[in-house]
Formats: sequence, C-alpha cells, structure tokens
Amino acid sequence: MEFSKLNRTLFLNFVIFAGFISCNNINDKAGKFLPYLNSGENPKILVFTPGSNEANVSPNTKVQVTFDRLMKIDTCVSSLSISPNVTGFFHTTPISIEFTPSASLNAGTYTVAITKGCESEGGQDLKDVFTSRFAVGAAPGSSVNSPSILAVNTLRGSLSACLAGTGSLSDMIANDITDGCLGTTINRNPISIFFSEPMDIALTSLAVALSPSIPSDFDWSTDGRTLTITPDLPNTFGQRITVNVSSNATSALGYKMANSSSVSFVAGGIFSSPAVQAIGLASQGCANALPGVGAVLGGDWTLGSCFWDSSLALLGAGSYRFRGGDDGTGLVGSPNACADVNTDNFRIIFSNYMQTAVTASAVRIQRVSPPLTNARIATYVWSDCQAVFPFGCRALTVSFSEQEASCNGTLFGDASTGGDFNLLRTSTAPVGFPLYNLIVDTTAKDVNGASLQSQFIFGVEGK
Repeated sequence: MEFSKLNRTLFLNFVIFAGFISCNNINDKAGKFLPYLNSGENPKILVFTPGSNEANVSPNTKVQVTFDRLMKIDTCVSSLSISPNVTGFFHTTPISIEFTPSASLNAGTYTVAITKGCESEGGQDLKDVFTSRFAVGAAPGSSVNSPSILAVNTLRGSLSACLAGTGSLSDMIANDITDGCLGTTINRNPISIFFSEPMDIALTSLAVALSPSIPSDFDWSTDGRTLTITPDLPNTFGQRITVNVSSNATSALGYKMANSSSVSFVAGGIFSSPAVQAIGLASQGCANALPGVGAVLGGDWTLGSCFWDSSLALLGAGSYRFRGGDDGTGLVGSPNACADVNTDNFRIIFSNYMQTAVTASAVRIQRVSPPLTNARIATYVWSDCQAVFPFGCRALTVSFSEQEASCNGTLFGDASTGGDFNLLRTSTAPVGFPLYNLIVDTTAKDVNGASLQSQFIFGVEGK
C-alpha cells in the first residue's frame, strides 16, 4: 500500500517536472524517475484523456496518452487508431502521445485503440490492446447543447417612421417582415443575430452571409453572443434580403450548429407587378426617385414630403390639398396665368421601371365637383431612370392644363400665350371644394410588359 502511494506521488512529480524540460533531454533528466514508475514486464498506459466513456466532450478535444516507461514512441503512433477516422497531428515525447485533430470533431461517439504493436524501449509490447470510447456532443438529458439562433432582428415600419428613427425591432424568425426599414446613408438599418452560446467569432463570421451579397460591416458583442451586420449603403426598395447561417457556425467551446438557418425580409415593401408607390406634388419635398415618403395625416402643397406612400393608409380627398396654378388674370391671347406653377404639378412614383410613353398616356386628372371641366396633360418629365437595357423610369411629374382656366380665355393656351400649364384657380374655393381624382389606368406598363393590376385613383382637393 505504501509503495503504491509512493509510486503515484513520484509519477505526479515526474509529470510536473517533465513540463519544464524538452523532448531532447527527457532521457537524461527525467529517465531517472522511470524506474519508480514501470512495474511488471509489459508497458502500461497510465493516463488517457478524454476519459473512458466520457460524454459531452468538447469538439476541440485532444487525445493524450501517457505510458509508464520510455517507449519506442513511433511504434505507438503507428499502433494508434481512431474510429471514425480523424485526421490530425501528433506531438510526442518518449513517454507520451498527444493527437490534435485538424478540425473540430463532429458530434458522435469515437473509439480510440492502441494495439500491442506499441513497444517499450526494451522491446516489450503493451500487455493488452487498449480501447477507450468518448462522445462529442450532448448526451440525452444533458444541459450542454449545440449553439442555436435565438432571434434575427431588424427595424421595420412605414417609410416615414423609419426615416424618423421610430421603426420597431422585429424578429425575422417569428415574423414575416415585408416592410423592413431602408435606412439612410447616415443611419443604415442593421441586422442583429442573437446566438444561444458565446461563439467562435472567426469561424462563425465565415458561416454568415447575406443574399444578395451586400457589402457590410460585422461587429460582435464582447460576450460573443450577438453579431450585428450593418450594410455600407441603404437597402434597395423592394429587395428581399436573406440572412444565411451555415451549420459551420461554431460556439466558443467548439460545438457546431446542428442545422443551417435561413431567414429573410423585404426592404420597403413587396411589389411584383408595377404599382404606384407614392403620390405628391413638385412643390413639396417629394422625392423624384423611388422611394417616395408620404405623411400619415396628409397635407397641402407646402408639405415637406409626398402626400402618400404605399406603406400608409389612403385618406379622403380633403386630406391632400393642391393649389391650382391659375391665378385668374388670364386673357385671350395673353400669357397671363399661363406659365407653369408647380403647386398643381403631380408627381407619381412607381415601384418598377416603367415604359415612359405608354405610362404617361395612362395618367389623367378628372374634376369630380361641378361644374365638370376639360383637363389635359400639358407636359410631363420622367426621372429616376436606368441607363441600361431595358431602360425605363420610375418617377413621373405631370403638368395639367384645364380649358376653363383663365389662360387664353375659354381656350387652352397656344403658341401665342407660350402654352398652358395650370389647373383652375383654387385659392378662393370654399372648404371641401373642388375635388379631383388623379387616375392611373391599367394601361400603364413596366419595361417587362407587366401592367398595373388595377386602376389607381387618388382623390385630392383644390385649395
């Protein structure tokens, strides 16, 4: 009994001492301890890790073997096998082997065997074939789990709310997000991925990708649980952005995700067939490119945004007020009241690139309040155009003329007046009068030949 205690004590001292000496001089400086360690004719394995039948072993584990005497260590390396097969690297001393896998181990059970071909320096084989098993990954009922994704958040809301910084955080896993915020050049809309465990930042960053590929900045929280992806530029309206996380995402302990994950959201809103995305006036702060941003409560011709956008409810005509450009001073043959005034020039922003001539011809304005009038398009201008095939534009600004306006008396303006570009005078009209409908017919087509699904009618009031 006393000898056994002494043997264990000397062995521990040897292991500690051996840590301070190199493999090259272990025979000289450590060999004197070995007579106290080896007992019996055949060599034995004193220490093996991971432990036999050990579960929840880290995927980054190393296999370590320590013998009770000096060995022909190359014979032991060639006698060692792992099933299923694992590639890796060996580090040896005259009494030990350390095997480091070249990659993290997959979840499952591994069997390590060392045959009797492993010989001591004196030529003796191992007394018995050595076999040990261990399991990587969680055992049933264990609290150790592969990492998972808890949430993938981004900001969503109406265009105006997003620009005002009042968009709300929403989880793509739990919600179908079709109104994700676009962000601005100053405040882009980030995506945050929340993991259940601290992650290996380098490996997990490589496992995360956006589709389509978007240049972005990856930032990790200090605890390694949250990855924030911030795009370099604002999102594109109508674009579906997919967040892909492959099963190569790895926890700090070396556990891989059990399955890959893919979630997505639509920036701004969903459009397939062309649709009217926003309506406003040229006199307003209404964008001349997609997307236009509307006002929740509407407004008049001095509004700092468009009247309306597709993320907002459509209000009554009295909530959207324009001012007719005619001031009542027109005369027959005179240019008075004929020059274009932009308070009645309507801006229509489409979701898709449109065929310009066909779509402009599909736009008209109609007075609803009596007396009925004769209104025509005087001129139009397209903006937000693409310079490559199939070309097309998305923002149309239209000037209307109304025959009953004072320009050139009871006639439309002509060459002698320099044209006619205004609707009737409305500055003296009573509350709630007159009402007009701005109409976009289904003959409007995008560059792919798709038409509006239904006629678009937008009610406005002249003031």
